[in-house]
Amino acid sequence: MKRNLSILLFLLCATTLFADTNRNPFGPWYRQDYEEKPWWIDGFLGWGIEPTYPGSDETEGEIFPFLRFSVKDKWNNRYAVYPIGVSGSFDITEDFNFFVAIEYEAGGDGESADFEGLDEIDDTLDGNFQLSYKWDSFYVYGSLQPDILGRGKGLVWFTGAGYDWQITDRVAFRQRLGLTGGDKTHMETEFNITAQESERTGLPEYNPKAGIKNIEYVVQFQYDFTEHFSFFTLIQLEQYLGEAADSPLVMSDLTAASVAGVFIRW
Repeated sequence: MKRNLSILLFLLCATTLFADTNRNPFGPWYRQDYEEKPWWIDGFLGWGIEPTYPGSDETEGEIFPFLRFSVKDKWNNRYAVYPIGVSGSFDITEDFNFFVAIEYEAGGDGESADFEGLDEIDDTLDGNFQLSYKWDSFYVYGSLQPDILGRGKGLVWFTGAGYDWQITDRVAFRQRLGLTGGDKTHMETEFNITAQESERTGLPEYNPKAGIKNIEYVVQFQYDFTEHFSFFTLIQLEQYLGEAADSPLVMSDLTAASVAGVFIRW
């Protein structure tokens, strides 16, 4: 069973897809002129709500701040440093992008999943290697997320497509549809119940195979008050499938998470 996800990590994952696919930390690529500034700082302050653990039918909320420092080189490659990781974004062609990140991911235990007696999950470092291609405002992407330290998370993969709609100069609407899966190690970390855990929790044993984990739909809305301040909101729906949905730990096949707040850019 995987530890609780933090809203901050959820926000990072969501904005990473849109940020580097669309060449802008917060917004579509055609809203930012990378020739203007060799570096910039952006931040977020908001409130988020998410399931207490993957597949939970209960939610929790918290206030989260976020800050990131980004620079670009003369070839327009972008590099970023933020509290839990570092990233780089490289344009192979004008429309073809490669993104890589290394991020700290906190572990957890059965207490954090609302189930006493589940095995503890260690902290680790995640890698994220993503390729994306865009046609105007439409894009497709695929990425691999390995557990760099080999501490039990396994390998996760993502694929999907999205569309950015710039309604007016100040208003943007974005949506993305994606599919997520994992190897056997990852599926066991998130959804299995060992014989020992079964004895401690009273839940039936369960040993999932590798495969598709969930399909997700994400919508974002952004309103730019000024050049430096924007209101931002995001809603993510996840539908668990197959081996994941059959796990006794999954109380709800369909879960939702949301974030709303203010972006600040310098």
